[in-house]
Amino acid sequence: MGTRLELHEKLCDILGSRKVYFKPPESGRLSYPCIIYTLSHVDIRSADNRPYKWLDQYQLTLITDDPDTDIRRGIEQLPRIRFSNKFVSDNLYHFVYQIYY
Repeated sequence: MGTRLELHEKLCDILGSRKVYFKPPESGRLSYPCIIYTLSHVDIRSADNRPYKWLDQYQLTLITDDPDTDIRRGIEQLPRIRFSNKFVSDNLYHFVYQIYY
């Protein structure tokens, strides 16, 4: 697919702001809505006992105070994405996805 930085830029476009974090700020202060993503898995394809293809899987978490946000639909249009979980914490909605990119 692409690089992590390309994914980052796509997520910024979907969110409509630069509040997309691979590494959240050290202060821990976030403003919402925001997206936090981390590398969660690397799928390595092999043939003849040698790796030939690497696919990075990221866990994306959209955090928002609006349970009906349209940002979800933008994220869900990305290729190779799947919804994983939803939970509420501190009156904030967390939508969790897995994506290969």
